[in-house]
Amino acid sequence: MEKIALRNLVLEKEGMVARISEFPVSHAFSTLKAGNMSLRWGLQEEVKRNAEKFYQLSGFSLEKRAHILPQFGKKIVEVKKNIVGKIIKCDGLFTFLPKITLSLYPGDCYPIILTGSSLIMLLHGSLKSVKKGILSQGVKIFIKYGFSPQEIKAGIGPGIRECCYHTNLEERIVTQLVKSGIPKENIFLANVCTCCTQEGKEYLFFSHTRSKITGEKEGRFAALAKLEGSFS
Repeated sequence: MEKIALRNLVLEKEGMVARISEFPVSHAFSTLKAGNMSLRWGLQEEVKRNAEKFYQLSGFSLEKRAHILPQFGKKIVEVKKNIVGKIIKCDGLFTFLPKITLSLYPGDCYPIILTGSSLIMLLHGSLKSVKKGILSQGVKIFIKYGFSPQEIKAGIGPGIRECCYHTNLEERIVTQLVKSGIPKENIFLANVCTCCTQEGKEYLFFSHTRSKITGEKEGRFAALAKLEGSFS
């Protein structure tokens, strides 16, 4: 893979909020310090408290959001006002609506954000989804609405890297984006592994894979993205 400059993560709010350095769109990832975000792996009150605090800290609306329930395919759904507040079975969401939170709670799969000024998209980058072509599918949607691939900026968030996984999923993601026409200089990488990256002596993110190795309590982190502007 041709080398792409790694921008890394910037940690904020006492290390609970992570963002991709220099990526020019509103986004945030919750670290392990922010707590588990998934009801599947925690008690309702605890998860609710964690989510409310993180969304507020990172500047996102928990009420005005649409959430991805991954299906490990390539279905991408447009978020209009009638599905704000819904959990949608899909692997990608996009919207033209400002101030609407697009959310995903991954365990090791990559959250991928694509943006082209008035359109934003959040994708679930699992190995199965990437193999099925979810990234090229996403770029086709941008083209459908009149955007050139050269306009698109892509942020690849935290995910399991080849140091801890049997394949280089990050490379597959980048390759598919570049083949779809997105310039290499428009791709921003978090450059962290959910399984093994640490901040000090503490792991930075929840990891499904690591929990199977260490026996630690499993959880999920939040990946959020939105368009700026005023919602009406």
